[in-house]
Amino acid sequence: TVFANAVFAAITGVSVASAAVFSKVSLPEMLKHGYNKKFALGVVAGSSVLGMLIPPSILFVIYGVISEEAIGRLLIAGILPGLVLTAIYSVGITIMVRRKPELVMAEGGSGPLRLPPLPVRDYLKGFSSCWGIVALILITLGGIWGGLFTPTEAGAVGAFGALVLGLAKRKITPSGFWEVLLETGITTAGIFFLLISAQMYSRMLALSGLVDWTAKFVIALQLPPLAVIGMFIVVWLILGALIDSASIMLLTLPLMIPIVKALGYSLIWFGVVSVIVIEMGLLTPPFGMVVFAMKSALGGEAKIEDIFQGSYPFLFMMALATVIVIAFAILSTWLPSLM
Repeated sequence: TVFANAVFAAITGVSVASAAVFSKVSLPEMLKHGYNKKFALGVVAGSSVLGMLIPPSILFVIYGVISEEAIGRLLIAGILPGLVLTAIYSVGITIMVRRKPELVMAEGGSGPLRLPPLPVRDYLKGFSSCWGIVALILITLGGIWGGLFTPTEAGAVGAFGALVLGLAKRKITPSGFWEVLLETGITTAGIFFLLISAQMYSRMLALSGLVDWTAKFVIALQLPPLAVIGMFIVVWLILGALIDSASIMLLTLPLMIPIVKALGYSLIWFGVVSVIVIEMGLLTPPFGMVVFAMKSALGGEAKIEDIFQGSYPFLFMMALATVIVIAFAILSTWLPSLM
């Protein structure tokens, strides 16, 4: 489920979509294999946040507009931290299975089903059905990294490639195509509204002088630079329990980014840290958008408190990933430096 979510993240870039899809795809299989329901819900919820870290990611686009950093570099910067978080999830789940099996396996369960290995031809058959998606991911992300496309052009190439694949496989009907256009228009309009609002808000703060005053005030406190970053993280965690991720960025980053610049930190590194921490808000009560998306998808099949409780171990794993990314900034800056 974790690895599948990592791949799915490279297709959608939306955590809520990942949560809704894998609630229907992975959860029934995990329950059939004898896993505890709370644990299974937590795995789906926790791994779905990879959708906002592994490119493409709307949060990196919003951050790029506010910070005026290259969006292509920001998208590529999320790859290694996303893989690190995937690895932490995998190791954490393995440790939980070995040390606390009562939290992982259903009561009275005999453990995961031991299935015979699939023959090679079945693997090849599975790959043949998804090669187009893999090719689209490689072309779009590789094109951004190699400088062949801007992020906007890469999005257009990806959309055109998806259309060609859909037509080739006869999966798109005229009515379905119209529905796709309509939903895309609605989503794009919402994103443009967010970006325009972000620019207006940033401009208003700059003209008011509040940005410069705040930066000078924080610098005058002579706090250790990491203590300032820690303060930002606390603010994000508090707001994450109350409002959605995009709103947190729009409200806080115009004030924080000048301070980060004055401290001499990389804005690309800071962008990755901000996305990871703000994404933790998707799993925390009472807002928890991912949790409510799963509840909406599952209906009466799951209690909302069970989803929150199952997500707690993954919040700690995300906190560990945040510490690692802060301590080893090269994880965020190495790939963008090669562009």
